[in-house]
Amino acid sequence: QKTNTNFVNNEKSLILYNLLNIKNKFKLRKDLDKELELLSLRIEDNLEIKMLLTNFKNIEVVKLITNEKLLEFLNEKINFYKKDLSSFIKSSLQKNTINHNDIFDSREKFLKYIQDLISSTYKITKVTDDSDNNENLFLNESDLISKLEMAKEYLIFGKLNTSVKILDNSVFDDYEINRWIQDAKKLEVAVNMLNLIESKLIDYIGEEFD
Repeated sequence: QKTNTNFVNNEKSLILYNLLNIKNKFKLRKDLDKELELLSLRIEDNLEIKMLLTNFKNIEVVKLITNEKLLEFLNEKINFYKKDLSSFIKSSLQKNTINHNDIFDSREKFLKYIQDLISSTYKITKVTDDSDNNENLFLNESDLISKLEMAKEYLIFGKLNTSVKILDNSVFDDYEINRWIQDAKKLEVAVNMLNLIESKLIDYIGEEFD
């Protein structure tokens, strides 16, 4: 009986050790083929978990983006759009003053003008060398900045799914943000699958060795 108990405890320890090793290597974005194969051999009688391990093995973990990179991108985008918005306001002020000689005669009018700029959807005109060729872009950059900052906060608190939904449901057409969404979704799939494997393994240990 004691020998059997030792064997059971040893098997539990090995499965948990393999699981922890997989989670650590996943975090470091290292290849998991060897660890997944070893774990699969220890649960020959559970086809559901073996299938999950096989599917997880098909994910190129080494190519998955990290949470740190996702966060770094959001910070860069936030800074970029804040700078762009600031430049737009400055440009609009200069245009107002130079082209229309409209000088603000009070601090209140000036502040109201800035507030209107930020709170509304503005029309940004990109002027090429040929003044007849103007490309009009309609953006609400303050709203985009708000969405980016919200996505960042959820990501910091480990809510990757919510972070992705915030930007995925937005209507902003930004190639880099769309790429971020796709990379984040791939990571989300992998994380969810790993969490499911962990849950199933814990249940398996309880069922098999109680």
